[in-house]
Amino acid sequence: MRGNNVIEAAKWYQKAAEQGNAEAQEELGEFYLAGNGVEKKTHKAAEWYRKAAEQDNVEAQYKLGLCYALGQGVLKR
Repeated sequence: MRGNNVIEAAKWYQKAAEQGNAEAQEELGEFYLAGNGVEKKTHKAAEWYRKAAEQDNVEAQYKLGLCYALGQGVLKR
């Protein structure tokens, strides 16, 4: 995706994520981690991964684990 398409996609993922859709939450985390369609904010990526992970989204659980391992958007432990 490029330009306006990425921004538009981020808006729709945001809407779905705010309504509790775990897949959208995980994907929105990707957008924040990479800065695609939104300002790059690793702490927001980790927040969205956590919300999805709490709903048993395996991809989000893995990505949240990586955030902790790499110290991205969370306090490294």
